[in-house]
Amino acid sequence: MILASDFNRHHPMWDDELDDRLFMPRALEDTGKLIELLANLNLKMALPKGQPTLEHMVTKKFSCPDNIWCTEDIYDQVIHCEVDPSLRPPATDHFPIATYVTLPQERVTAKVSYNFRAVDWEDFQENLAICLLEIPPPQ
Repeated sequence: MILASDFNRHHPMWDDELDDRLFMPRALEDTGKLIELLANLNLKMALPKGQPTLEHMVTKKFSCPDNIWCTEDIYDQVIHCEVDPSLRPPATDHFPIATYVTLPQERVTAKVSYNFRAVDWEDFQENLAICLLEIPPPQ
């Protein structure tokens, strides 16, 4: 499972711990529910700690309210997870997060099928007529 969202929560576990303006008691209390959910689901953070995912439009300060969390089986398949500010769309303060995951896929052997466009239809009809004559009448 991959859990990705703008959680709108701040915590020293993923934000810059020196940015103490984000860690008021109420903010940490609100984050407790998210941390409890992450612990209950045994999720691991795919996005490295401290990568800003938002630049506030007015103050121009950075923070990390967005994140990517994965179950261990998916986490082991994450090749790379990073914020790419250069891809930020206009009129938003959030940066896109690019997550590259390798998922093993079984290869399916293609079934051999007939090429009906390459049929010699006259020969086919002649052979079909012969084969149909060999079928006994219905009883």
